[in-house]
Amino acid sequence: MAADERLDAGRHHLDNGIRALRQGFLDESRSHFEAALIQFRGPELRLGEAHALRGLAEVELHGGNVQMAEQAVRGAIVQYAEVRNQLDRIDPHQISHELRRDAEEGEAAAHVLLGEILLRVGRAEEARSMLAYGQELFGGLGDVPSAAGAPLAMARLCMRESRWDDARSEVRKSVDILARCGDTAGQCGAWLLAAEVARLAGDLEEAERVLGNATRLADETRQPALMGRSRSQQAGLLAQRGRLNEALSTYDESLKRIREAGEAELEAFALLGRGDVRSRLDDHTALLDLVEGARLLAQLDHRHGLGAALLRLAEHAVRIGLPAWGLAASEGARQAWQVTDPRRGVGQVLRIQIKALAGLKKWPAVVTVAHARAALVGDTQPNAVEVREFYRDRAPVGLLTELDLMDAEQLQLRGESMVEALLSPLVTELDLDFQALGTPGGAMAVINALARSTPPPAMQRASRPSAPPEPEEAEAAPPEEPRNASAYDDLYAPPAPFAADDEESGDADDLDATTEHGAKDDGA
Repeated sequence: MAADERLDAGRHHLDNGIRALRQGFLDESRSHFEAALIQFRGPELRLGEAHALRGLAEVELHGGNVQMAEQAVRGAIVQYAEVRNQLDRIDPHQISHELRRDAEEGEAAAHVLLGEILLRVGRAEEARSMLAYGQELFGGLGDVPSAAGAPLAMARLCMRESRWDDARSEVRKSVDILARCGDTAGQCGAWLLAAEVARLAGDLEEAERVLGNATRLADETRQPALMGRSRSQQAGLLAQRGRLNEALSTYDESLKRIREAGEAELEAFALLGRGDVRSRLDDHTALLDLVEGARLLAQLDHRHGLGAALLRLAEHAVRIGLPAWGLAASEGARQAWQVTDPRRGVGQVLRIQIKALAGLKKWPAVVTVAHARAALVGDTQPNAVEVREFYRDRAPVGLLTELDLMDAEQLQLRGESMVEALLSPLVTELDLDFQALGTPGGAMAVINALARSTPPPAMQRASRPSAPPEPEEAEAAPPEEPRNASAYDDLYAPPAPFAADDEESGDADDLDATTEHGAKDDGA
Protein backbone atom coordinates (compact mmCIF):
# COMPACT_ATOMS: atom_id res chain seq x y z
CA MET A 1 0.00 0.00 0.00
CA ALA A 2 1.38 3.43 -0.98
CA ALA A 3 1.97 6.08 1.68
CA ASP A 4 -0.98 8.19 0.50
CA GLU A 5 -3.26 5.16 0.49
CA ARG A 6 -2.11 4.22 3.98
CA LEU A 7 -2.82 7.77 5.20
CA ASP A 8 -6.29 7.71 3.65
CA ALA A 9 -7.00 4.30 5.19
CA GLY A 10 -5.88 5.54 8.60
CA ARG A 11 -8.16 8.57 8.39
CA HIS A 12 -11.02 6.34 7.31
CA HIS A 13 -10.55 4.13 10.39
CA LEU A 14 -10.32 7.25 12.60
CA ASP A 15 -13.62 8.57 11.29
CA ASN A 16 -15.31 5.19 11.73
CA GLY A 17 -13.82 4.81 15.21
CA ILE A 18 -15.13 8.22 16.28
CA ARG A 19 -18.55 7.47 14.82
CA ALA A 20 -18.74 4.06 16.55
CA LEU A 21 -17.59 5.59 19.84
CA ARG A 22 -20.30 8.23 19.71
CA GLN A 23 -22.88 5.57 19.02
CA GLY A 24 -21.68 3.46 21.97
CA PHE A 25 -20.24 0.57 19.94
CA LEU A 26 -17.06 0.25 22.00
CA ASP A 27 -15.68 -3.00 20.52
CA GLU A 28 -16.19 -1.75 16.99
CA SER A 29 -14.65 1.60 17.88
CA ARG A 30 -11.62 -0.10 19.44
CA SER A 31 -11.07 -2.16 16.30
CA HIS A 32 -11.15 0.94 14.10
CA PHE A 33 -8.73 2.88 16.29
CA GLU A 34 -6.35 -0.10 16.41
CA ALA A 35 -6.54 -0.38 12.62
CA ALA A 36 -5.79 3.34 12.35
CA LEU A 37 -2.69 2.87 14.51
CA ILE A 38 -1.50 0.12 12.20
CA GLN A 39 -1.81 2.43 9.20
CA PHE A 40 -0.20 5.45 10.84
CA ARG A 41 2.65 3.57 12.52
CA GLY A 42 3.27 1.46 9.44
CA PRO A 43 4.64 -1.90 10.59
CA GLU A 44 4.51 -2.97 6.97
CA LEU A 45 7.24 -0.42 6.24
CA ARG A 46 9.46 -2.02 8.85
CA LEU A 47 8.52 -5.43 7.46
CA GLY A 48 9.57 -4.28 4.00
CA GLU A 49 12.90 -3.17 5.43
CA ALA A 50 13.35 -6.61 7.01
CA HIS A 51 12.59 -8.36 3.71
CA ALA A 52 15.05 -6.10 1.90
CA LEU A 53 17.80 -6.81 4.43
CA ARG A 54 17.20 -10.54 4.14
CA GLY A 55 17.39 -10.26 0.36
CA LEU A 56 20.67 -8.40 0.60
CA ALA A 57 21.99 -11.08 2.93
CA GLU A 58 21.19 -13.75 0.33
CA VAL A 59 22.96 -11.71 -2.34
CA GLU A 60 26.07 -11.36 -0.19
CA LEU A 61 26.04 -15.06 0.71
CA HIS A 62 25.82 -16.05 -2.95
CA GLY A 63 28.82 -13.82 -3.56
CA GLY A 64 30.78 -15.31 -0.69
CA ASN A 65 30.78 -12.06 1.34
CA VAL A 66 29.80 -13.79 4.54
CA GLN A 67 30.56 -10.94 6.94
CA MET A 68 28.25 -8.55 5.09
CA ALA A 69 25.67 -11.32 4.77
CA GLU A 70 25.71 -11.93 8.51
CA GLN A 71 25.39 -8.23 9.27
CA ALA A 72 22.42 -7.85 6.92
CA VAL A 73 20.50 -10.89 8.14
CA ARG A 74 20.99 -9.98 11.79
CA GLY A 75 19.54 -6.58 10.96
CA ALA A 76 16.60 -8.30 9.29
CA ILE A 77 15.97 -10.44 12.38
CA VAL A 78 15.85 -7.32 14.56
CA GLN A 79 13.32 -5.71 12.22
CA TYR A 80 11.12 -8.81 12.02
CA ALA A 81 11.03 -9.03 15.81
CA GLU A 82 10.17 -5.34 16.08
CA VAL A 83 7.25 -5.80 13.67
CA ARG A 84 5.85 -8.54 15.89
CA ASN A 85 6.37 -6.43 19.00
CA GLN A 86 4.71 -3.47 17.33
CA LEU A 87 1.73 -5.54 16.31
CA ASP A 88 1.43 -6.89 19.86
CA ARG A 89 1.17 -3.30 21.11
CA ILE A 90 -1.18 -1.81 18.53
CA ASP A 91 -3.04 -4.89 17.35
CA PRO A 92 -3.69 -7.08 20.41
CA HIS A 93 -6.74 -8.63 18.74
CA GLN A 94 -4.65 -9.66 15.71
CA ILE A 95 -6.85 -8.13 13.07
CA SER A 96 -3.75 -7.82 10.87
CA HIS A 97 -3.31 -11.59 10.69
CA GLU A 98 -1.59 -11.67 7.29
CA LEU A 99 0.93 -9.01 8.27
CA ARG A 100 1.79 -10.86 11.46
CA ARG A 101 2.17 -14.19 9.66
CA ASP A 102 4.36 -12.56 7.03
CA ALA A 103 6.65 -11.25 9.79
CA GLU A 104 6.75 -14.63 11.55
CA GLU A 105 7.61 -16.50 8.36
CA GLY A 106 10.23 -13.91 7.47
CA GLU A 107 11.82 -14.14 10.91
CA ALA A 108 11.94 -17.94 10.70
CA ALA A 109 13.53 -17.81 7.25
CA ALA A 110 16.04 -15.22 8.45
CA HIS A 111 17.17 -17.49 11.28
CA VAL A 112 17.64 -20.32 8.79
CA LEU A 113 19.64 -18.02 6.53
CA LEU A 114 21.79 -16.97 9.48
CA GLY A 115 22.37 -20.65 10.21
CA GLU A 116 23.52 -21.12 6.60
CA ILE A 117 25.93 -18.21 6.95
CA LEU A 118 27.37 -19.46 10.23
CA LEU A 119 27.75 -22.92 8.73
CA ARG A 120 29.67 -21.44 5.81
CA VAL A 121 32.28 -19.96 8.16
CA GLY A 122 32.61 -23.11 10.25
CA ARG A 123 30.71 -21.91 13.35
CA ALA A 124 28.84 -25.20 13.55
CA GLU A 125 27.36 -24.96 17.05
CA GLU A 126 26.01 -21.45 16.49
CA ALA A 127 24.61 -22.61 13.16
CA ARG A 128 22.93 -25.59 14.81
CA SER A 129 21.29 -23.30 17.37
CA MET A 130 19.98 -20.88 14.76
CA LEU A 131 18.66 -23.65 12.53
CA ALA A 132 16.90 -25.32 15.45
CA TYR A 133 15.26 -22.02 16.39
CA GLY A 134 14.25 -21.43 12.78
CA GLN A 135 12.65 -24.87 12.69
CA GLU A 136 10.81 -24.07 15.92
CA LEU A 137 9.44 -20.83 14.45
CA PHE A 138 8.34 -22.60 11.28
CA GLY A 139 6.62 -25.24 13.41
CA GLY A 140 3.89 -22.77 14.29
CA LEU A 141 3.21 -21.82 10.68
CA GLY A 142 2.09 -25.14 9.26
CA ASP A 143 3.23 -26.30 5.83
CA VAL A 144 4.86 -23.46 3.91
CA PRO A 145 7.49 -24.14 1.23
CA SER A 146 10.08 -21.92 2.92
CA ALA A 147 9.95 -24.19 5.99
CA ALA A 148 11.86 -26.77 3.93
CA GLY A 149 14.93 -24.55 4.10
CA ALA A 150 15.58 -25.44 7.75
CA PRO A 151 16.02 -29.22 7.31
CA LEU A 152 17.96 -28.63 4.09
CA ALA A 153 20.41 -26.43 5.97
CA MET A 154 20.57 -28.95 8.80
CA ALA A 155 21.40 -31.61 6.20
CA ARG A 156 24.35 -29.51 5.04
CA LEU A 157 25.53 -29.27 8.63
CA CYS A 158 25.34 -33.05 8.94
CA MET A 159 27.31 -33.37 5.71
CA ARG A 160 30.07 -31.20 7.17
CA GLU A 161 30.25 -33.63 10.07
CA SER A 162 30.07 -36.75 7.85
CA ARG A 163 26.79 -37.80 9.51
CA TRP A 164 25.30 -39.22 6.35
CA ASP A 165 22.26 -40.98 7.84
CA ASP A 166 21.24 -37.81 9.68
CA ALA A 167 21.75 -35.79 6.51
CA ARG A 168 19.48 -38.17 4.58
CA SER A 169 16.83 -37.87 7.30
CA GLU A 170 16.88 -34.07 7.16
CA VAL A 171 16.60 -34.01 3.37
CA ARG A 172 13.67 -36.40 3.61
CA LYS A 173 11.89 -33.95 5.94
CA SER A 174 12.42 -31.21 3.39
CA VAL A 175 11.10 -33.33 0.53
CA ASP A 176 7.98 -34.20 2.54
CA ILE A 177 7.25 -30.52 3.26
CA LEU A 178 7.74 -29.52 -0.37
CA ALA A 179 5.62 -32.42 -1.62
CA ARG A 180 2.73 -31.41 0.65
CA CYS A 181 3.06 -27.84 -0.64
CA GLY A 182 3.17 -29.00 -4.26
CA ASP A 183 6.51 -27.25 -4.86
CA THR A 184 8.03 -29.28 -7.69
CA ALA A 185 11.02 -26.99 -8.19
CA GLY A 186 11.77 -27.11 -4.48
CA GLN A 187 11.55 -30.90 -4.48
CA CYS A 188 14.02 -31.00 -7.34
CA GLY A 189 16.51 -28.91 -5.37
CA ALA A 190 16.08 -31.13 -2.32
CA TRP A 191 16.63 -34.30 -4.34
CA LEU A 192 19.78 -32.78 -5.81
CA LEU A 193 21.10 -32.33 -2.29
CA ALA A 194 20.05 -35.90 -1.45
CA ALA A 195 22.10 -37.11 -4.40
CA GLU A 196 25.08 -35.16 -3.11
CA VAL A 197 24.69 -36.78 0.30
CA ALA A 198 24.67 -40.23 -1.28
CA ARG A 199 27.70 -39.42 -3.42
CA LEU A 200 29.76 -38.14 -0.52
CA ALA A 201 28.73 -41.17 1.54
CA GLY A 202 30.19 -43.38 -1.19
CA ASP A 203 26.83 -44.79 -2.33
CA LEU A 204 27.17 -43.99 -6.01
CA GLU A 205 24.30 -46.27 -7.04
CA GLU A 206 21.94 -44.38 -4.73
CA ALA A 207 23.32 -41.06 -5.95
CA GLU A 208 22.61 -42.06 -9.54
CA ARG A 209 19.07 -43.17 -8.71
CA VAL A 210 18.24 -39.98 -6.82
CA LEU A 211 19.78 -37.82 -9.54
CA GLY A 212 17.52 -39.54 -12.04
CA ASN A 213 14.52 -38.56 -9.93
CA ALA A 214 15.77 -34.98 -9.63
CA THR A 215 16.32 -34.76 -13.37
CA ARG A 216 12.77 -35.98 -14.01
CA LEU A 217 11.40 -33.27 -11.72
CA ALA A 218 13.64 -30.66 -13.34
CA ASP A 219 12.28 -31.61 -16.75
CA GLU A 220 8.73 -31.35 -15.41
CA THR A 221 9.37 -27.78 -14.29
CA ARG A 222 10.76 -26.87 -17.73
CA GLN A 223 13.09 -24.49 -15.92
CA PRO A 224 16.39 -24.39 -17.86
CA ALA A 225 18.36 -23.55 -14.70
CA LEU A 226 17.15 -26.66 -12.85
CA MET A 227 17.56 -28.81 -15.95
CA GLY A 228 21.11 -27.58 -16.38
CA ARG A 229 21.96 -27.95 -12.72
CA SER A 230 20.73 -31.54 -12.54
CA ARG A 231 22.75 -32.50 -15.60
CA SER A 232 25.82 -30.76 -14.23
CA GLN A 233 25.56 -32.91 -11.12
CA GLN A 234 25.12 -35.99 -13.30
CA ALA A 235 28.31 -35.07 -15.12
CA GLY A 236 30.17 -34.75 -11.83
CA LEU A 237 29.00 -38.21 -10.79
CA LEU A 238 30.07 -39.68 -14.13
CA ALA A 239 33.49 -38.08 -13.67
CA GLN A 240 33.82 -39.61 -10.23
CA ARG A 241 33.05 -43.02 -11.73
CA GLY A 242 35.84 -42.46 -14.25
CA ARG A 243 33.45 -42.23 -17.21
CA LEU A 244 35.12 -39.07 -18.41
CA ASN A 245 33.90 -38.96 -22.02
CA GLU A 246 30.29 -39.36 -20.89
CA ALA A 247 30.87 -36.68 -18.27
CA LEU A 248 32.20 -34.34 -20.93
CA SER A 249 29.14 -34.69 -23.17
CA THR A 250 26.82 -34.30 -20.16
CA TYR A 251 28.59 -31.08 -19.16
CA ASP A 252 28.10 -29.85 -22.73
CA GLU A 253 24.36 -30.50 -22.44
CA SER A 254 24.26 -28.88 -19.02
CA LEU A 255 25.96 -25.72 -20.24
CA LYS A 256 23.44 -25.32 -23.07
CA ARG A 257 20.59 -25.31 -20.54
CA ILE A 258 22.38 -23.06 -18.08
CA ARG A 259 23.28 -20.50 -20.72
CA GLU A 260 19.68 -20.53 -21.91
CA ALA A 261 18.68 -19.62 -18.35
CA GLY A 262 21.33 -16.90 -18.16
CA GLU A 263 22.66 -18.27 -14.86
CA ALA A 264 26.25 -17.02 -14.71
CA GLU A 265 26.96 -18.68 -11.37
CA LEU A 266 25.82 -22.12 -12.52
CA GLU A 267 27.69 -21.63 -15.80
CA ALA A 268 30.90 -20.89 -13.93
CA PHE A 269 30.71 -24.05 -11.85
CA ALA A 270 29.81 -26.20 -14.85
CA LEU A 271 32.81 -24.78 -16.71
CA LEU A 272 35.04 -25.67 -13.77
CA GLY A 273 33.68 -29.21 -13.80
CA ARG A 274 34.12 -29.60 -17.55
CA GLY A 275 37.60 -28.10 -17.32
CA ASP A 276 38.57 -30.63 -14.66
CA VAL A 277 37.33 -33.49 -16.84
CA ARG A 278 39.25 -32.16 -19.83
CA SER A 279 42.34 -31.83 -17.67
CA ARG A 280 42.04 -35.47 -16.64
CA LEU A 281 41.64 -36.40 -20.33
CA ASP A 282 44.87 -34.53 -21.14
CA ASP A 283 42.84 -32.10 -23.28
CA HIS A 284 44.70 -28.83 -23.75
CA THR A 285 41.40 -26.89 -23.87
CA ALA A 286 40.93 -27.60 -20.16
CA LEU A 287 42.65 -24.36 -19.23
CA LEU A 288 40.16 -22.35 -21.31
CA ASP A 289 37.22 -23.71 -19.31
CA LEU A 290 38.97 -23.30 -15.97
CA VAL A 291 40.04 -19.72 -16.66
CA GLU A 292 36.63 -18.71 -18.02
CA GLY A 293 34.86 -20.22 -15.01
CA ALA A 294 37.20 -18.38 -12.67
CA ARG A 295 36.68 -15.09 -14.49
CA LEU A 296 32.91 -15.42 -14.26
CA LEU A 297 33.13 -16.00 -10.52
CA ALA A 298 35.49 -13.04 -10.12
CA GLN A 299 33.04 -10.83 -12.02
CA LEU A 300 30.29 -12.00 -9.67
CA ASP A 301 32.58 -11.27 -6.70
CA HIS A 302 31.85 -14.85 -5.63
CA ARG A 303 34.63 -15.35 -3.08
CA HIS A 304 33.76 -18.92 -2.14
CA GLY A 305 33.39 -19.98 -5.75
CA LEU A 306 36.66 -18.32 -6.64
CA GLY A 307 38.32 -20.54 -4.06
CA ALA A 308 36.88 -23.57 -5.86
CA ALA A 309 38.18 -22.24 -9.18
CA LEU A 310 41.67 -21.73 -7.77
CA LEU A 311 41.66 -25.25 -6.38
CA ARG A 312 40.69 -26.69 -9.78
CA LEU A 313 43.43 -24.66 -11.45
CA ALA A 314 45.94 -25.80 -8.85
CA GLU A 315 45.10 -29.43 -9.59
CA HIS A 316 45.47 -28.78 -13.31
CA ALA A 317 48.83 -27.04 -12.84
CA VAL A 318 50.18 -29.98 -10.85
CA ARG A 319 48.95 -32.41 -13.53
CA ILE A 320 50.76 -30.59 -16.35
CA GLY A 321 54.01 -30.28 -14.45
CA LEU A 322 53.75 -26.73 -13.08
CA PRO A 323 53.83 -27.38 -9.33
CA ALA A 324 54.97 -23.85 -8.44
CA TRP A 325 51.86 -22.38 -10.05
CA GLY A 326 49.82 -25.14 -8.45
CA LEU A 327 51.15 -24.04 -5.08
CA ALA A 328 50.35 -20.39 -5.82
CA ALA A 329 46.79 -21.15 -6.93
CA SER A 330 46.17 -23.44 -3.97
CA GLU A 331 47.44 -20.77 -1.58
CA GLY A 332 44.95 -18.33 -3.12
CA ALA A 333 42.20 -20.89 -2.50
CA ARG A 334 43.35 -21.34 1.09
CA GLN A 335 43.21 -17.61 1.74
CA ALA A 336 39.77 -17.34 0.09
CA TRP A 337 38.41 -20.19 2.19
CA GLN A 338 40.10 -19.31 5.46
CA VAL A 339 36.92 -17.41 6.36
CA THR A 340 34.27 -19.01 4.18
CA ASP A 341 35.20 -22.69 4.60
CA PRO A 342 37.93 -22.93 7.25
CA ARG A 343 37.82 -26.69 7.83
CA ARG A 344 36.55 -28.77 4.95
CA GLY A 345 37.57 -26.35 2.21
CA VAL A 346 40.98 -25.58 3.67
CA GLY A 347 41.49 -29.31 4.23
CA GLN A 348 40.97 -29.89 0.51
CA VAL A 349 43.38 -27.06 -0.30
CA LEU A 350 46.09 -28.58 1.87
CA ARG A 351 45.57 -31.84 -0.04
CA ILE A 352 46.65 -30.09 -3.24
CA GLN A 353 49.44 -28.18 -1.52
CA ILE A 354 50.98 -31.49 -0.45
CA LYS A 355 50.95 -32.60 -4.10
CA ALA A 356 52.49 -29.34 -5.30
CA LEU A 357 55.18 -29.30 -2.61
CA ALA A 358 56.08 -32.91 -3.37
CA GLY A 359 56.32 -31.99 -7.05
CA LEU A 360 58.79 -29.29 -6.02
CA LYS A 361 60.61 -31.84 -3.79
CA LYS A 362 60.27 -29.57 -0.76
CA TRP A 363 60.05 -32.50 1.64
CA PRO A 364 60.16 -30.65 5.01
CA ALA A 365 57.25 -28.53 3.80
CA VAL A 366 55.42 -31.64 2.57
CA VAL A 367 55.71 -33.28 5.98
CA THR A 368 54.67 -30.10 7.80
CA VAL A 369 51.59 -29.46 5.65
CA ALA A 370 50.60 -33.14 5.89
CA HIS A 371 50.68 -32.80 9.68
CA ALA A 372 48.70 -29.54 9.54
CA ARG A 373 46.02 -31.11 7.38
CA ALA A 374 45.66 -34.18 9.59
CA ALA A 375 45.33 -31.98 12.67
CA LEU A 376 42.69 -29.85 10.96
CA VAL A 377 40.45 -32.41 9.24
CA GLY A 378 41.69 -35.86 10.22
CA ASP A 379 38.31 -36.57 11.83
CA THR A 380 36.29 -35.80 8.67
CA GLN A 381 38.84 -36.52 5.90
CA PRO A 382 40.37 -39.78 7.19
CA ASN A 383 42.87 -40.08 4.34
CA ALA A 384 44.62 -37.02 5.80
CA VAL A 385 45.84 -39.18 8.68
CA GLU A 386 47.05 -41.92 6.32
CA VAL A 387 49.00 -39.39 4.27
CA ARG A 388 50.57 -37.90 7.39
CA GLU A 389 51.67 -41.34 8.55
CA PHE A 390 53.04 -42.12 5.10
CA TYR A 391 55.32 -39.09 5.22
CA ARG A 392 56.17 -39.54 8.92
CA ASP A 393 57.75 -42.88 8.05
CA ARG A 394 60.08 -41.08 5.63
CA ALA A 395 60.82 -37.89 7.59
CA PRO A 396 63.89 -37.00 9.68
CA VAL A 397 63.43 -37.70 13.38
CA GLY A 398 64.43 -34.16 14.32
CA LEU A 399 61.66 -32.65 12.21
CA LEU A 400 59.05 -34.98 13.68
CA THR A 401 60.12 -34.16 17.23
CA GLU A 402 59.56 -30.47 16.51
CA LEU A 403 56.20 -31.02 14.79
CA ASP A 404 54.92 -33.27 17.57
CA LEU A 405 55.24 -30.39 20.02
CA MET A 406 52.89 -28.19 17.98
CA ASP A 407 49.11 -27.93 18.19
CA ALA A 408 46.83 -27.63 15.15
CA GLU A 409 47.05 -23.84 14.93
CA GLN A 410 50.83 -23.84 15.24
CA LEU A 411 51.12 -26.49 12.53
CA GLN A 412 48.97 -24.43 10.19
CA LEU A 413 51.01 -21.30 10.85
CA ARG A 414 54.27 -23.18 10.27
CA GLY A 415 52.96 -24.61 7.00
CA GLU A 416 51.72 -21.20 5.85
CA SER A 417 55.08 -19.56 6.59
CA MET A 418 56.92 -22.26 4.63
CA VAL A 419 54.59 -21.83 1.65
CA GLU A 420 54.96 -18.04 1.84
CA ALA A 421 58.75 -18.33 1.76
CA LEU A 422 58.64 -20.64 -1.25
CA LEU A 423 56.23 -18.37 -3.14
CA SER A 424 58.04 -15.14 -2.35
CA PRO A 425 59.93 -14.88 -5.69
CA LEU A 426 56.79 -15.64 -7.70
CA VAL A 427 54.66 -13.16 -5.74
CA THR A 428 57.33 -10.48 -6.16
CA GLU A 429 57.40 -11.13 -9.90
CA LEU A 430 53.62 -10.58 -10.04
CA ASP A 431 53.97 -7.40 -7.93
CA LEU A 432 51.49 -8.79 -5.41
CA ASP A 433 51.26 -8.90 -1.66
CA PHE A 434 51.27 -12.50 -0.44
CA GLN A 435 48.05 -11.95 1.53
CA ALA A 436 46.31 -10.74 -1.65
CA LEU A 437 46.43 -14.11 -3.41
CA GLY A 438 42.92 -14.94 -2.18
CA THR A 439 41.33 -11.67 -3.32
CA PRO A 440 39.63 -11.45 -6.74
CA GLY A 441 42.42 -9.24 -8.07
CA GLY A 442 45.20 -11.42 -6.73
CA ALA A 443 43.48 -14.59 -7.87
CA MET A 444 43.08 -13.31 -11.42
CA ALA A 445 46.73 -12.21 -11.49
CA VAL A 446 47.79 -15.76 -10.59
CA ILE A 447 45.33 -17.30 -13.04
CA ASN A 448 46.44 -15.10 -15.93
CA ALA A 449 50.11 -15.77 -15.15
CA LEU A 450 49.41 -19.50 -15.01
CA ALA A 451 47.73 -19.29 -18.42
CA ARG A 452 50.76 -17.46 -19.86
CA SER A 453 53.16 -19.98 -18.33
CA THR A 454 51.34 -23.05 -19.63
CA PRO A 455 53.40 -24.65 -22.40
CA PRO A 456 51.85 -25.83 -25.69
CA PRO A 457 50.22 -29.28 -25.55
CA ALA A 458 53.15 -31.10 -27.16
CA MET A 459 55.57 -29.60 -24.65
CA GLN A 460 53.22 -30.51 -21.79
CA ARG A 461 53.31 -34.15 -22.82
CA ALA A 462 57.07 -34.08 -23.28
CA SER A 463 57.59 -32.55 -19.84
CA ARG A 464 55.76 -35.34 -18.03
CA PRO A 465 58.04 -38.01 -16.59
CA SER A 466 58.55 -41.02 -18.82
CA ALA A 467 61.43 -42.57 -16.89
CA PRO A 468 60.92 -44.29 -13.53
CA PRO A 469 60.61 -41.79 -10.67
CA GLU A 470 63.46 -41.12 -8.30
CA PRO A 471 63.74 -43.45 -5.28
CA GLU A 472 62.06 -41.10 -2.82
CA GLU A 473 59.16 -40.72 -5.24
CA ALA A 474 58.76 -44.39 -6.03
CA GLU A 475 55.97 -45.05 -3.55
CA ALA A 476 52.69 -43.22 -3.90
CA ALA A 477 50.85 -42.19 -0.77
CA PRO A 478 47.47 -43.76 0.05
CA PRO A 479 44.72 -42.96 -2.48
CA GLU A 480 42.06 -40.46 -1.46
CA GLU A 481 38.61 -41.71 -0.56
CA PRO A 482 36.05 -40.22 -3.01
CA ARG A 483 34.52 -37.82 -0.51
CA ASN A 484 35.63 -34.46 -1.78
CA ALA A 485 32.74 -32.12 -1.16
CA SER A 486 31.43 -29.97 -3.95
CA ALA A 487 30.63 -26.32 -3.60
CA TYR A 488 27.00 -27.23 -4.37
CA ASP A 489 26.09 -27.90 -0.77
CA ASP A 490 27.52 -24.52 0.23
CA LEU A 491 25.35 -22.50 -2.12
CA TYR A 492 22.29 -21.05 -0.42
CA ALA A 493 19.27 -21.91 -2.56
CA PRO A 494 16.01 -21.30 -0.64
CA PRO A 495 13.26 -23.72 -1.72
CA ALA A 496 10.59 -21.02 -1.88
CA PRO A 497 10.33 -17.29 -2.58
CA PHE A 498 9.96 -14.61 0.05
CA ALA A 499 7.01 -14.99 2.36
CA ALA A 500 5.82 -11.60 1.16
CA ASP A 501 5.45 -12.88 -2.41
CA ASP A 502 1.89 -14.17 -2.56
CA GLU A 503 2.26 -15.17 -6.23
CA GLU A 504 4.02 -17.91 -5.25
CA SER A 505 19.79 -22.77 -6.71
CA GLY A 506 24.33 -23.19 -7.51
CA ASP A 507 25.95 -26.07 -8.73
CA ALA A 508 29.48 -27.09 -8.50
CA ASP A 509 31.13 -30.37 -8.88
CA ASP A 510 33.25 -32.71 -6.86
CA LEU A 511 36.93 -31.98 -6.43
CA ASP A 512 37.99 -35.57 -6.88
CA ALA A 513 41.58 -36.56 -6.43
CA THR A 514 43.17 -38.25 -9.42
CA THR A 515 46.32 -40.32 -9.48
CA GLU A 516 49.37 -38.50 -10.77
CA HIS A 517 52.99 -39.50 -11.23
CA GLY A 518 55.43 -39.65 -8.39
CA ALA A 519 55.32 -38.91 -4.70
CA LYS A 520 53.27 -35.79 -5.23
CA ASP A 521 50.30 -38.19 -5.48
CA ASP A 522 49.50 -38.13 -1.80
CA GLY A 523 45.93 -38.61 -2.93
CA ALA A 524 45.08 -36.48 0.01
